[in-house]
Amino acid sequence: MAEAYRVLDRALALDGANSLGPLALACAREEVEALVASLGWSPHVSADGREVLTEVLASLRLLGCDAGVAFFAPFARAAEEVARAELELASAADENNRKGPAMVRGVLFGVALAALRRMAREHHLALR
Repeated sequence: MAEAYRVLDRALALDGANSLGPLALACAREEVEALVASLGWSPHVSADGREVLTEVLASLRLLGCDAGVAFFAPFARAAEEVARAELELASAADENNRKGPAMVRGVLFGVALAALRRMAREHHLALR
């Protein structure tokens, strides 16, 4: 099942290696590695995921957004909780280790997480 998730994640990945520049990517990559270490996550955490976050961070900087990697720490903690809940549900639902439903669930959970973030942002905008 882990390989199915890797295939899905690669399909959704960015490809900014050519447009961002090696120095910008190297700086962002160091920060992402430090974030992963500070979270206590396994050093074997998805290289693809780390590279996508690296490209996002470098792209934000290229756009003039001053979001450092620390900005993503709350996202990482929330993502860890979401992943834990997702995997608990998946282990209960897929006793036969079926990859198709797991991949569809992964896509739907990603859509739901984006929708919840959008709803929360709208809520906080209304409060302002």
